[in-house]
Amino acid sequence: MPLSLPTTSSSTPTGTLTAVIDFGTCGIGGPACDLVIAWTLFDRDSREIHRSLMPADDAMWACGRGWALWKALITINSPDATPTIAARATHVA
Repeated sequence: MPLSLPTTSSSTPTGTLTAVIDFGTCGIGGPACDLVIAWTLFDRDSREIHRSLMPADDAMWACGRGWALWKALITINSPDATPTIAARATHVA
């Protein structure tokens, strides 16, 4: 299992990691996750067309944008991000 744990969340008094709770997949199945693609790959016009075809209220649309922003920010900060991937993530952010 690949892990990328910040030291602030993985240090323990004994120095031994005993458990990891991963909330990264908590949104799977949530309808807002289906909207992330609109913010990640679409330009403004395409995004509006997509939105008009989706049964999403303003709150769900904002939640999808939040998921896209979260992913973009961790991608930009990744040492593994190529310039192309970072540029795409910057477009979202």
